[in-house]
Amino acid sequence: MCRSVIIPKLNNIGLKKKKTEFCVIIFFINLWNIFINNFKGIQIMKALFLILIFFFTILSVSNSCSAPFNGTYTIGSGGNYPTIDSALRDARTRGISGAVIFDIIPGLYNENIRIFQIPGSSAVNTLTVKSQTNNFNDVIVNNVLVSGSNITIRDLSIDSTVEISGQGNSIVRNVDVINNKFNNNNINVYADWLFSLYDLNFTGNIDIANLVFYGEFWISSGRVDTVLIKNNTVNGDLTFYLCDNFKLENNTINGNLNFENPCYNFEISKNKIVGDFINGANSFKISKNKITGKIITSGELINNFISGKLQYNGGMNHVLNNTIYGGAIDTPSVTIGQYLNPNYFYNNIVINPAGGTAINFDSLISDHNDYYNGGNISLINYKGTNYNNVQDFYNSTGLDQHSVSKSVSFVSPSDLHLTGFSVGDLQLIGIP
Repeated sequence: MCRSVIIPKLNNIGLKKKKTEFCVIIFFINLWNIFINNFKGIQIMKALFLILIFFFTILSVSNSCSAPFNGTYTIGSGGNYPTIDSALRDARTRGISGAVIFDIIPGLYNENIRIFQIPGSSAVNTLTVKSQTNNFNDVIVNNVLVSGSNITIRDLSIDSTVEISGQGNSIVRNVDVINNKFNNNNINVYADWLFSLYDLNFTGNIDIANLVFYGEFWISSGRVDTVLIKNNTVNGDLTFYLCDNFKLENNTINGNLNFENPCYNFEISKNKIVGDFINGANSFKISKNKITGKIITSGELINNFISGKLQYNGGMNHVLNNTIYGGAIDTPSVTIGQYLNPNYFYNNIVINPAGGTAINFDSLISDHNDYYNGGNISLINYKGTNYNNVQDFYNSTGLDQHSVSKSVSFVSPSDLHLTGFSVGDLQLIGIP
């Protein structure tokens, strides 16, 4: 007689990696007991039959234990996983077959989050790691590294640096960082000469110390490309190296906006920049921003408030409908060099509050502007010649036929909305 073999009943199979290992170990122990206690005295075919039964049982249980993730899983005390790391390790082993959410129960998690490529992930099969309450004050984690695609990090309070890196994968894409609090820590985004990052989204994050994007080469790899940065608060600098196809919208940047090495195709709109704007390329579209600091660019500049000087270096696009309040007695408010293509400088208010030159330029099509320096000499410098007023400048060059020179009342030097006698002034309307 063969002894009966008791197969242990396992609940919640597949929820934890330790249960997976336990399943396999138990079945191998039972298989060994069959050989020791039942193989003697029975027919060979019967033994083989029992072996086959247990082989397929083990295979079935093992598959159940390692079934891909799909749905929502809780992390923390009383959850499906005790730690974030244990959940992520299991996901890397089992993969995912649908959209997966790791809901983190409120608490302090003194661990580093490491998210690498998850098997089975896609634009549809995504992994989201977030606070269960959707409130970043409820879940505090240490630093975060993302080096995989189709990942969302949201609603967390992060106590150290966040890094998004292409290292380890040829392409990382579709990474969203949304509504997190960074507690004055940095975000670093890296590509290198083999690995590129595409389709990144940074939206609604606060208390970022510095946000830096690093590219390496302008070839098929090493790029940081197609990125949305929207509704964030950065308490330091926002810096870009070799980046392409970025959209910056409605951010508060309490530091400098820096572009190092070639960066192209940026749309920069509705941001508040309390610092300098340095080295914007001629493929930039810069509109509706409030900039408290100098701006050095060659991009298209439309409808901005600039409390500082404007300088164009290397190429130029149209400059339309801007208010520029800056400069010094020996520094023009606006400096524009010589350019071959006709570009328009229209409908701008240019004020040098220190009494120096309002604009210094060599080649432009300019009209319907207001240049003012308090009535001092050298209001305009054109190709090295000073002009004390707009009329003399027009008579000599034929430029700025409809421009004026008059004082303007602003709310403050850093808030360039019109107030007082300037509200409704028809001479400040520009082109009808």
